[in-house]
Amino acid sequence: WSNPISVNGIIYNSRQERVVETKTTHQGMGRFALTPTEGESYHMQVTDEKGKTHLFNLPTPETKGVVMTVNNMNDKQVEVHLSHNGRMDTTKALGLTVMCRGRVVQFEQIKWNGNTSTSLSIAKETLPEGVNQLTLFDTDGRIYADRLFFIPLTRSVQFSLNGKKAIYQPREKVEMNFKLTDTEGNPVRTMFSLAVRDADTDTPTNEPNGGGNIAANLLLGSEVKGYIHNLDYYFEADDEPHRQALDLLLCTQGWRRYDWEKMIHPEEFTVKYPAEEGILIRGELTSTFRNRIKEGADIKVFLYNGAGRSLKGSCLSDS
Repeated sequence: WSNPISVNGIIYNSRQERVVETKTTHQGMGRFALTPTEGESYHMQVTDEKGKTHLFNLPTPETKGVVMTVNNMNDKQVEVHLSHNGRMDTTKALGLTVMCRGRVVQFEQIKWNGNTSTSLSIAKETLPEGVNQLTLFDTDGRIYADRLFFIPLTRSVQFSLNGKKAIYQPREKVEMNFKLTDTEGNPVRTMFSLAVRDADTDTPTNEPNGGGNIAANLLLGSEVKGYIHNLDYYFEADDEPHRQALDLLLCTQGWRRYDWEKMIHPEEFTVKYPAEEGILIRGELTSTFRNRIKEGADIKVFLYNGAGRSLKGSCLSDS
């Protein structure tokens, strides 16, 4: 992984005309809006902090499809807007699902009613906390658009500790009293774990998606592809700048657990490794000269456990 950098970008069409100018807004990530012209191609010129330029060709625009826009800035609901360019077969049934950690939590049937756009709102109180996935699809399993968004953690537990000393001697017994309450001060009965570390010898690490917040790792770090720079930042506050930054992260590094088309139209496959009835060892026997496969060699294998007991087997190598 590497540290993010700030860049400026300019999008040109095939006639080298400037179409859109943009720049990164948070940790090397940014966004721009572009309505492509049919038959036109686009490329982007990016200039980094050192003044070096890079060119990237943008994907060829589709002639038809659905554009999904999601607004997650509202405290009470997620606003979803869908639109198409008039070439959609609006008689075909479309479904919109919300999934969280592999489980469908909401479903809506989309009806255009002769229009080229439609909108709907989803109450946040009905959605689980963490990364949620919106998917627009038809009865054939074709995905028209999908999008990730985040529902913040609203149920929190307050932890208070009494009896802690400033300094402990080596191997000294530690006694402490602690209390768990909700945000209104009521006692909470739940399962929890406690980890104690030496603050003087505890050093921060650069492990992928490292952070001291369990909720950050479970709700976000495990749901996003690749390394997240400064994971804890997204949980510092639930205000508009942090929401926008988190939305950028999910649009940039989001990943999908399942391939819908493969689930609806499964492909035939051959089991490469059948269910094992014992300990199986697979490999190739090759010669020391040119690594040629040695056929017809008598092979004996011995396995030993920690107590010295052994298992043995034999076979004849094939081609």
